[in-house]
Parts: sequence; C-alpha cells; structure tokens
Amino acid sequence: MSKTLLRTLAIAFVSLGINLNSYGQTEIIGSRLPSELVVDKNYGNHEDVQITLNGIFPNGCYQKGETLVEKVGNEIFIKNRVVFHKDTMCTMALIPYSDSIQIHNLEIGKHIVFVKDKFGNYQQIKSFILN
Repeated sequence: MSKTLLRTLAIAFVSLGINLNSYGQTEIIGSRLPSELVVDKNYGNHEDVQITLNGIFPNGCYQKGETLVEKVGNEIFIKNRVVFHKDTMCTMALIPYSDSIQIHNLEIGKHIVFVKDKFGNYQQIKSFILN
C-alpha cells in the first residue's frame, strides 16, 4: 500500500473514533435484573432446584457473564453478571439470553430469591416453597 493510502486510512479511523489499541476490550458492568426468573422445583432430589434467568440485552455489545449464587438460610442471593464489549462495532438488535443454575441441599420450607440490580442493591424477585 502506498503511504498516502495508509495515512488516509489512519485519518479515517481517528475521525470515526475507532481506537485500534482498545478494540475488543471488555469490562464487567455489574449485575442486571432478568426480565424473567423461573424456579424448577422438580430438578434432581427434592431438596434441589434449578433457577433460570431470562433477559434481553439492548445490543450485541452486551454478553452474559458469570452467575454467582450465595445461600444464607432460606434466602438465595444471585449476581447476574453482565459483560460489556467497549470500543467495538455492535449488532444493533435485541439479544436474548438465558442461564440456568442449580442450587442443592435446600431445606424444606419457604425460600426467597434476590437478584442484584445495576445499582448494587438486591431486589426480591420470587419466593417458593419446598415440601
């Protein structure tokens, strides 16, 4: 390629705001509330449940991250982590996601499920009873 063409491409990248050094970087932007949370009480043993988180991302720059779970007594705390790909070209379409987690050795009785929101607060989403 000629020097003129390379210089023109470099100017085009700069004017479009494309930073080639940070292309593809990701960052975890915290937890998000799912649009739906389903509890399957017929999973495995009678003291096990499967919880499915369903949601929609606004575009292709978002990706489902790791789901973290903590049990405290009869309360279940979930961090539904989301990853954001910055400085990239993104699909401009709604992107559905689904993630299932298994929780074992729950005691008989009422259980309450909380999910951490984007502000860092846990919101009560659902409760269920194991017989």
